Amino acid sequence: MYDALFYIGIGIVGIFAGRFFKKFAAQQQAKMEEKKREKENS
Repeated sequence: MYDALFYIGIGIVGIFAGRFFKKFAAQQQAKMEEKKREKENS
C-alpha cells in the first residue's frame, strides 16, 4: 500500500520538477542569448 503512494508521490513531484526545470532552462537560454547580442552590439 505504502509503495503505491510512494511511487505516486514521486510521479507528482517529477511532473512539477519537470515543469519548473523547463521554465528555468528557457530563462537561462534567454539570458545567454541576451549576452551574445550585447557582445555583438558593443
